[in-house]
Amino acid sequence: MKTNKTIIGLGNSGTEIANVFSTYEGYNHLCLDYDQVTLSGTKKENIITLPVMTKVIEDYEETIPDNLFKNKILDKDILLVIGGGGKISVSSLRIIEQLKEKGNVSLLYILPDPTFLAQTNIILNKVTFGVLQEYVRSGNLERMWIVSNPDIEQILGGLPVIGYNEGINKAIVSSFHTYYNFIESKPVMSTLSPLPTAVRFSTLGMFDETSNDEKSFFSLDKISDVEYYFAFSEEKLRADKGVLNSIKRTIQDKNSTSKNRCAYGVFATSHKQDFVLLAKHTSLIQLNK
Repeated sequence: MKTNKTIIGLGNSGTEIANVFSTYEGYNHLCLDYDQVTLSGTKKENIITLPVMTKVIEDYEETIPDNLFKNKILDKDILLVIGGGGKISVSSLRIIEQLKEKGNVSLLYILPDPTFLAQTNIILNKVTFGVLQEYVRSGNLERMWIVSNPDIEQILGGLPVIGYNEGINKAIVSSFHTYYNFIESKPVMSTLSPLPTAVRFSTLGMFDETSNDEKSFFSLDKISDVEYYFAFSEEKLRADKGVLNSIKRTIQDKNSTSKNRCAYGVFATSHKQDFVLLAKHTSLIQLNK
């Protein structure tokens, strides 16, 4: 299914993830950076080169030119991807203001592992994370998705040194691609409905029906809404009479034990394995853990 979404990658992390999105059908992508090494793996037509970083990081935002996206084709739905801690993240608000003129903008913020950051980058990540959340809460963006590299690494059961970023990025992109397909598909059964307007902070994760274990890409505080996306083969949904009872037991258990609102959708897919994707949401600003 075509998703018709533009992915904007800002900086090294954003560029890597935008390029992974481009391997799936339905995504237009652009990569923004001042570092030619970062952009070297991206096709020329998908690159927007930014000014060289200033000596004083705080001054960099003022160097971002107007009309960055002139003559660029953007879809109505735009996802801006930012990796926390990068110097280039200080330009994000200036870039967001220009993107808002083009379409509906959501943000994917990637919290890095602080073990791999210098003290300056740790502080920069903390400040940027807080500023962007305030901006989102005021209604300037559709949604802010938050994922944490350490949390994803733990879900994956660890990663090798060589291939660490690739493993993280693949997990992020495949999960979001699956989510986008679900929200644009017709479910077999569903209680899903639009979220309240103020609920703008979200993360994705996986749910194991057997162990009743939920693993999130970020440990979201004060969750108000959880959505469960059950994926089964069409053959199983037609022939296996136990599937419905299993889903009902899960939902009844969640509704009786959770303090937040729960909704679910059941989808027929072509995936070889059954799985449950979850999306968690809140209206409250999150701490950088």
